[in-house]
Formats: sequence, structure tokens, C-alpha cells
Amino acid sequence: ERGRRHGRSVLQAALAAGIATQAVTLVAFCAGRPWTKGGSADGSTGTTLGAFKRPVGYSRRPLRPSRFEDGPDKEGEGRGEWQGDAGKFTVNWGDPRIGRQIDPSSDLWEDLEEPQSSRGSSFEDSQEDFEERPRKRAPRRRRRMRTRSEEERDDDGWVKRREPWRPPIFRREAGRREVGRQSRREPRQRSGSAAEQREEEQIKYEPPARPVNLEAMAQKGLPIVNLYQLEPNDFYFYLIRELGIQRMHAKIIRHYLFTKGAQDFRDINAIPSGLRESLAKLASAGAADWKTLAERESTDGTVKVAYGLPDGHAIESVLMPYQDGRRTACVSSQVGCAMGCVFCATGQMGFKRHLTSSEIFEQAARFSAKLRRQGLRLSSVVLLGMGEPLANFENVVKAVRRIHDELDIGMRHITISTVGLVPEIKRLAEEQLQVTLAISLHAANDEERSKLLPMNKRYPVASVMQAAREYWEVTGRRVSFEWTLIAGENDTPEKAQELGKLIYLNCPGAHVNLIPLNPTNGYSGGPSQREAVAKFVDTLRQFGVEATVRVRRGIDIDAGCGQLAERFQELNVTAAEALPAR
Repeated sequence: ERGRRHGRSVLQAALAAGIATQAVTLVAFCAGRPWTKGGSADGSTGTTLGAFKRPVGYSRRPLRPSRFEDGPDKEGEGRGEWQGDAGKFTVNWGDPRIGRQIDPSSDLWEDLEEPQSSRGSSFEDSQEDFEERPRKRAPRRRRRMRTRSEEERDDDGWVKRREPWRPPIFRREAGRREVGRQSRREPRQRSGSAAEQREEEQIKYEPPARPVNLEAMAQKGLPIVNLYQLEPNDFYFYLIRELGIQRMHAKIIRHYLFTKGAQDFRDINAIPSGLRESLAKLASAGAADWKTLAERESTDGTVKVAYGLPDGHAIESVLMPYQDGRRTACVSSQVGCAMGCVFCATGQMGFKRHLTSSEIFEQAARFSAKLRRQGLRLSSVVLLGMGEPLANFENVVKAVRRIHDELDIGMRHITISTVGLVPEIKRLAEEQLQVTLAISLHAANDEERSKLLPMNKRYPVASVMQAAREYWEVTGRRVSFEWTLIAGENDTPEKAQELGKLIYLNCPGAHVNLIPLNPTNGYSGGPSQREAVAKFVDTLRQFGVEATVRVRRGIDIDAGCGQLAERFQELNVTAAEALPAR
């Protein structure tokens, strides 16, 4: 209690001291100016504190005059005053001579006294001052692009065209074909607005008005639909529009078929069980009428499959795994071949028919699904099997696009082989597919090449080399030349020099793929020895030509082109006989 009282007294003393200090300061400030009621020592009027009087000469912004229409001479009208001067300094704003120091004897004084009506026309406003000038159109604000862009403007400065910036080598130039890494064609322009197109697509994939009874459809004995043969649009149209399957389930089915490699619909656990059972009776992953005539596996891991088609013909496909992890599928494009190459088993069979695009695609899709089920992936596809791919141009190009889009294989990992059909090579260049073109050369002059490849009589070596150079200039893709090494015929250093000069002068930068011959019954030649192959490669290097020797694979399983199908012909076993009776 005692300490509490002591603290209160100290606080009161401090407060009293502060008040006293403020009072002394105020008194000292006002000591020089007396307190006046009617006036101050300096003559100012009004009840003020002289200490707060502004010094003489202090000016503020003048007050706004009240009005001028009654004339400036009237007391209290048209007068302004400065704040703080108590009306001492008054100004008549109606007097035109305010703010001017003019000698009354000068001409300017007469101008001020002259009435307004007597002035000349030079003071009158001209009509041009009242004419409305054309308004300048403000530029339209556009959203800034996230990437660098190039613009073309018209005479008024408006943007006519804007496209994303691209390196000079990929720019579009007038009169020159665009050279770029374009993996697919530009979509065709369809008629109608974008809203109409979206509406058409939505109607196309809308489920039917009435629910579909899949069990009843299965009991009717309808033909089984091969989903591998349907392109993406047809795939969804069949499942959603015809079978009445939900769009979500249709996407799941496609994901399981092409990403997980499912072959049986009963293994797709992400869709209802009833749908699985019904779908297994109506559709299949792969042609149900293809018969596997033979499937052989070599000691080096190469797998060769011979399929029997419903029309009684047979085709072959080969899967080649490599030690570096690559897995390449070799597929056929025709049944037989019409080119008549003397050392090729398929050429000795003769031509039967073209394969459809879906049949070409299914060969690669079956290998891809097999690898997907093992947790692996198909790396590349080569069309080096039975047939001449460019002779079946439309179906081959369509199949290549499907392999790229649906199996996720890059265009640069797809190879198309040809004996040298010059018009089709130029046509392939215009497609801008960015695939690898492999031309079967096998000889560097027309005389020797015509003996091995009869097609050389129609398209000689010079025209083939010119087409290869044009393909490289248009697409920017390096051309590969196939050279089958035959012992004692085209594996000598002299032949290598002739080949090196031909490539160096006509198609520089090309690559040579050396292939040891696979013996066949219709040709007596044999493969080259290792020493001859090494000398051949060294000779090509002297001309700056790169060469790669292909490893012989699947010799023990007749993996050569057409050899397995040839065996079935020797046994007189056709695909129709091998198919089960219906």
C-alpha cells in the first residue's frame, strides 16, 4: 500500500511538471504580441492573436470573385481578397488593367480603352477553328502472345497475319516447299463453321436413342468385328453408336487394347462383367479368321510368324530383338512380289495380291500387343517383308500413319524399302512423312543391276539416284541404300569403289546398309566372307560413305523374306487347308 501511494504521487508530479512546461512555452511564445480585441499593434482589425498574424507581404491564392455582371465599380462586387489579410488588400478583378504596368501615354493604353466592337476582323474566329477534324482510330488492343511471333501489317498499321516465330530453316517461303519435321499431313479444310463441325461430331458419337441388347445381337450370329481394322473414328462409332457402349467404357477398351496389349476382353477389369462377355461374342482384338501357320523362334531371339489369310494365301512377319534394347518388327505389304529379284524368295513366288492397310497395320499391332503384355515396347517398324511397298502406295502410307498414331512409333523409326520405283519415290517425298527410305541397289551400273533386278530396265541407276537426291532435298532425311553382298559378284574392292563414286557424285551423305545374302533354293549364290566384307567397308570409307553391316539373324528358322511361306508352298499346304472347318 505504501509503495502504491508513492508511485501515484510520482505520476502526479510528472504530469504537473509537463503541464507547467507547456504553459511556460505558450506564454513565452505570446510575450512579444499583446492580446487585442479591437485591433493590434500593427493596425490590423479583428479579434485575433497577434502572435498568429502572417507577416506583411504574405500572399495566398485569391478568393473567387462573386460576379461581374453588375460592373466592377459596385462596392463588394467583383472583388477578391487574400485569406488572412482581414480585407486589407482588395482587388477589383473587373478592371482590365489589373496586373499590368502600362504607361498611359503608350499605344497599348489606347487599345485597352477602345471598345470591343471597333476592333478589326483579325480578332474574329475563323470557320476552320470550328470544323471537326477526323478522329484518329485507336489501334485495337490484342492479347500478347506467349511466344515470339511475326506479324504482317497493312498500310494502316493493322495486323493482317500473325504466326508463331520459327527458325529460318522451317519458315514458309513463297515458291518453295516447306522443309520441316512434319510427321502428319495438315487436316483437310471442311465446310461449315467450327460449331457445326463440333455438333456433327457430337451427333456422330452419341449413343442410340434406344438401348442396345448386346446379348440378342450376339445370339443372331453376326460376324465378329476385328477392332484392329477400325481406325479411331470408326472404332468409337462402332462401340458407341452401334453397340450403345458408354463413351467412357469405349476409351477404356481402346486403352487396354493398344497400351496394355489386351487380347481377351474378359481381361479388361475396368468395365462391367456383362459388357465383357457380350463384347467377346461380337468383336475381337485381331482378325479371328487369321490362322497362325507357323511360329518359330531362333537362338538369337528372332521370332518369325506365318499367317494364313482367309483367301488361302500366306504372309510373314518377323520380330527382331537386339542387345541394346531395340525391338524391330518386319512386316509384309503384299502377298508375293512382282519385282522378280533373282535372289529373293518372295520374288520367286510371283505376285498374288496387295494387302490392305488394316492387314499391314495388324502385323505390327500383334507384335506390339505381345510386347506390351510383357512390359516391353515395340521400337521400330520396317516394311522389308514380302512385297514391294511403294507398289501398294496408298495402303502403305495409310498403314504407316496408323502405326505412328496408334502404336506411338515415331516416323523416323519407320523404314520403307523399294527397288527404285522413281514416280512413287517422288510421290512419297511430297507426303512429308519423315520416314526412312531404303532403296535396294545391289549394283552400281545398269548392266549388272538389270541381271539382279529386272525393274532396272524401266528405272535405270541414274534415274534412281536422281530421285533419291530429290527425296533428300525435299524431306531432309538421309537415304539408305541396300546392298546384298554376294560372294564373288558384288563384294570386291572394285565394286566398292564404283559404289563409292556413284554415291559421292549423285547423293552425298547417303548411308549404305550391307546385307549378307540369305541362301534360297532358287538362287545359287552364297554370302560373302568376313574378310571381303571388311575390305568393302574400308573402301567405302575412302569416299566418305558410311556403311553398316547388318547382322544375320534367324538363319536357323528361315527368317529371310518369303522363305517360310515358300516352305508351305513346297509342302502344298495352303492357308485355306490349315484353317479350321466352319
